[in-house]
Amino acid sequence: MRLQAYYGKPGTRQWENENLVYITLPYPMRLAWEPDVTINRIRVHKKEANKFRNALLSLWNAARMEVKKRVGFKSLSSAEYDVATLQMLQAHDLDRWGGSYAYRTATGSSNLSMHAYGLAMDIDPLGNPWKAKKWSMPDWAVQAICSQGFVWGGTWRNKDCMHYEIKQ
Repeated sequence: MRLQAYYGKPGTRQWENENLVYITLPYPMRLAWEPDVTINRIRVHKKEANKFRNALLSLWNAARMEVKKRVGFKSLSSAEYDVATLQMLQAHDLDRWGGSYAYRTATGSSNLSMHAYGLAMDIDPLGNPWKAKKWSMPDWAVQAICSQGFVWGGTWRNKDCMHYEIKQ
């Protein structure tokens, strides 16, 4: 399998220790299944850590641009824009973390999930459930993340609008 040739074969503690790293998030996120718990870092494959960092920073910057479009480009101080940006992300539940690395098969399949390689992330699974006919992921958020080398599950036949994975 091409994935295993490049990223290694997940499923062992040794593989995890050799291939996964923690990255710091550009803004605090809440666990979707336990919203009182805030996280500041996630675990991803070391070969793609920069793409994850850049995608989430791009999401932050896109939210900031949305704020500036609404309140003006010189209306607030930098600190006030930071607060408003986080509020924008929270208003769209883009601070609800659904997960990244998890050793498991893909939903509805016997193949390993991209999560098993540390190559995928889920954002706001409650508002964007698997196979949903309606979802809440804003276009600007999708564009921000996909511009950094990710594919959005919302374009698939069996829509998975919470899901982003590294483009292969």
